Order: sequence, then structure tokens, then C-alpha cells
Amino acid sequence: MYSKVIWSLGFLAFTSLCFLCTYVHGPKLLAGETAPPTSRPIASATFEIRHEDGKMILSGTFPDRAAKMQVLARARDVCGEEKFVDQLKVNSQTAFPHPRWMSTVLSSLVLAQRIGSDGGIYLEGTKMSLRGSIETEEMKRRLITDATTNAGTAWIDDQIIVKHKAQAKKEGN
Repeated sequence: MYSKVIWSLGFLAFTSLCFLCTYVHGPKLLAGETAPPTSRPIASATFEIRHEDGKMILSGTFPDRAAKMQVLARARDVCGEEKFVDQLKVNSQTAFPHPRWMSTVLSSLVLAQRIGSDGGIYLEGTKMSLRGSIETEEMKRRLITDATTNAGTAWIDDQIIVKHKAQAKKEGN
């Protein structure tokens, strides 16, 4: 007898819960809001430094304002107040690709100073692209070594041109 009462009360509670959930969440489901906002895909943070008109242009997306402010403070230390342009954005649906990514961003500000006025650095996920020109092969080797050390697990895409080699090729033709 008691088991029938317990089963009946359980069935009644389950049925009541179903009706309550349908009443609360039904309109949202019918309107196409099937997933909660937290389940949106998270994009990977990006960062780019490029030289333009004698200034360093900083662009990219960070997950929070604190990270953006940390980059801007480091840029002030490295470049000076008037020597960079802030085009950084904050998007809460963005995440750092790996734990050392932020330190890679901060060290890339120093590395970018060593690249000619026609280049820059781009960080996306686990890839760091270096592009532009540099004076000597030795300077390029040191830049790549430092970038590899600072980037941690990032893959280095070397698009650096040595100026003296480029000039020698032009003169040889």
C-alpha cells in the first residue's frame, strides 16, 4: 500500500514539474532560444602590432578589460605615451589560447621594436607571425631566437627579410 502511495506522489511531482518547466521555458524554446547564452562558442584571443606612420598600431581582441589595460601599460613603458595607437577590443566570448599567451603578448611589444617600420607581429592561437625587414642576418637570428623563447609553445612564422640580402639581389640582377 505504501509503495503505491509513494509511486503516485512521485508521478504527481514529476508531472507537476513537467508542466512548470513547459510553462517557464516553452515560450523561449518556441522563439528559437534553444541554448543558454553561456554555451556560445568561445573565440581565441588575437593580437597584432604593426608599424604605421612612425607609430605602433595595437589591435586585437582580449577576454577582459584587465588584460587590455595590462597591454596598454606595457606599451606605454616600451614605446612611450604618444608612440602607439590603441585599437584593442574586449569581448567576453574570447579566451586566451594557452596559459602563457599573455606573457607572449607583452614580450612581443619589445620584439616589435626591433623590426623595421614596414613590419609587425601577429599572434593568433598558437601561431606568432613575424613580418617586415631587419638590417642583418645576425639581428634576424637573434629576433627569431628571442621570439621562440618568449612564445613558448607558439609556432613561429618567419616572414622577416634581411635588408642587405634584398639589396644584394637587386644589385645582382
